[in-house]
Amino acid sequence: MRLVGVLLMGVLCVGSTFACGGGNATVIGPTESHFSLADFSLAGLGIEFELHPNGRPILVSASGGARLQVCEVGSSFANFWHGGCRRLTGRPLALPATNGLMHVAFRVVGTPGAATRVKELRLRWHCVDHDFGFFPGRTKASRTQPVFDC
Repeated sequence: MRLVGVLLMGVLCVGSTFACGGGNATVIGPTESHFSLADFSLAGLGIEFELHPNGRPILVSASGGARLQVCEVGSSFANFWHGGCRRLTGRPLALPATNGLMHVAFRVVGTPGAATRVKELRLRWHCVDHDFGFFPGRTKASRTQPVFDC
């Protein structure tokens, strides 16, 4: 009977979002912060995001074949990003890592003068606090709440 209990506990531990050790189950939080938008048309000046990452890069990815770019807003990345825009490709784009002491702002833009269809836009980062700004401008997208790892 003890063997059945040990096997059952092993199955529960492996098949769940819990960590098992010492006979106790502990809930594990998210391993990274994330936010996503799905099935929308990017319009106007795009969507601006503001957040406070730790010293690791923010990862931005998009799907749907749209030609998108990520641009720094102002000089929020200080000396870590020297302006300009970076093109999103099929792989996640790592924005420049900062020292973790500052909030940063960036904008995702599409083709100038035209609405750009996006299947999914996803941000992943490791946060310092729960500060998260989402400024869609003229873009209409169903907003989800960010999930934080801090």
